[in-house]
Amino acid sequence: MRGASLLQGAASGFLLYLSTLGGPWSFLAWVGLVPALLGRGTSVDGAVRLLVTAVFFYGLGLRWIWLLAVPGFVVVVLVMSAYAVVFGAMLPRLSRGHPVLFPLLAAALWTGLDHLRGLLLGGFPWLCLGHGQAEILAIAQIADLFGVAGVTFLIVLVNAALAHAAGALSASPRSSAGAVALAGGALAVTLGYGAWRLSTLELEPGPRLAAIQAQIDVLGKHGRMSQDEIVLVHDRLSRQAARENPRPDLIVWSETMYPAVTGEDRVLEPLRRLARQYAIPMLVGAEAYLPGPGGEGFIRRNRALFVPLEGPIATYDKVHLVPFGEYVPLRSVLPFRETIESFLREKMGGVPDITSGTDTPLFDLETAGGRYRFGALICYDSVFARLLLCFDLSQTDFFVSLSNDGWYEGTEEPWQMHSMTVFRAIETRRSVFRATNLGISAAISPLGRAVILPALDLRIDRPPSLESQAAMVPLCRTRSFYAIIGDAFAWLCLFLGALAAVFRGRISWALFLL
Repeated sequence: MRGASLLQGAASGFLLYLSTLGGPWSFLAWVGLVPALLGRGTSVDGAVRLLVTAVFFYGLGLRWIWLLAVPGFVVVVLVMSAYAVVFGAMLPRLSRGHPVLFPLLAAALWTGLDHLRGLLLGGFPWLCLGHGQAEILAIAQIADLFGVAGVTFLIVLVNAALAHAAGALSASPRSSAGAVALAGGALAVTLGYGAWRLSTLELEPGPRLAAIQAQIDVLGKHGRMSQDEIVLVHDRLSRQAARENPRPDLIVWSETMYPAVTGEDRVLEPLRRLARQYAIPMLVGAEAYLPGPGGEGFIRRNRALFVPLEGPIATYDKVHLVPFGEYVPLRSVLPFRETIESFLREKMGGVPDITSGTDTPLFDLETAGGRYRFGALICYDSVFARLLLCFDLSQTDFFVSLSNDGWYEGTEEPWQMHSMTVFRAIETRRSVFRATNLGISAAISPLGRAVILPALDLRIDRPPSLESQAAMVPLCRTRSFYAIIGDAFAWLCLFLGALAAVFRGRISWALFLL
């Protein structure tokens, strides 16, 4: 029995990993969990199967972390797998209620645990099952109701119904048919809603934005190229973008591409000159050094600088920092602190000590076509849907996300980041324009449709590329239901799934009626 559990778990983990690769592979998510859910047995059997599933799924999907830090990779995979173990251990309890409701309760528990995974210890909501459906827009549209959690719920519902049907056919054909009908009906309603949204949501033309993707690798960014050379490359590509017809309304440099800045005007004056030379406002990623408390020392911020043609430069400081990449969580009580800090010094040249921002300002963009307001995001920010809800969406026309996926070149990480950002656009019904140094620059519409922008050649001795660096960001005036309720659906799933598991499914009907 234990050997079969291992094989079932491994099969599910591998299928779920393939579903994250996009394209036709996305459809594997709808059957990927079935092997792990078959033959539920005891709580120990369920926990073992789902542990193996999670280790394969997260281990393969997050192997880009391995390239940076093997110990960190192991810790992240084990912590993420712990949630799957809880799910597997609770499965037999869920199956003791009404059999038709088992798929609903299983979907609620998985979705709730996924939500919890995105919150605890700073949160790491990577590889939610729903993210793999970013290219299947008819399915993804329900994110404007329930967030990506709604897509995850539906995927687990279908998997659990199929697994239940396979196990119940000989004993209770009626129960099997009921479970499949329930999942099939939910899927049909979702597809119908998606088709309606895709055909009826009204979009307006918006401003044209240019992403300056210089393709500077990690060695170039951290040593091989001087800061002046990095600025020179961005200046060359920006001038090329400024010559396009139609001209862009905003030029965007990606995360930390401008030399370190302070709050002094003289440090920012070169940026003002560049914007005026292009005659186009700019949004620029930079590392900021600011006076510390009481004027002693400095604090570091990962900052976005909005440079209008007239008026003061406005700023946004990254809110969600990358654990161990930009700060050390729980540093004062962290086990093996000295070993971890020594490793970080060796890998990164120092212990990261960036301070997070707290405000979510909107920037005013004046163009020939009108006045727009937008919010800035920096890299890891766009992983967290709840951060976008901190902006005043009634006043927000679109978002611009600055990123640099140079550490993960050649892996699936840039596509995973892109898929998550697609859901941020659908959830808020606001376009998200991604500008990356290395990675995927794209204009993502409120429907989730993406225009991928080219990565241009940074070498100065090459003639300019004829490919456009710019794209228009469509505008939507609709306020999504998700923007109103936030993560209420995910919290409800956690509550119902946990309650049903604790009471061994005996109150399944009460939960369903509630």
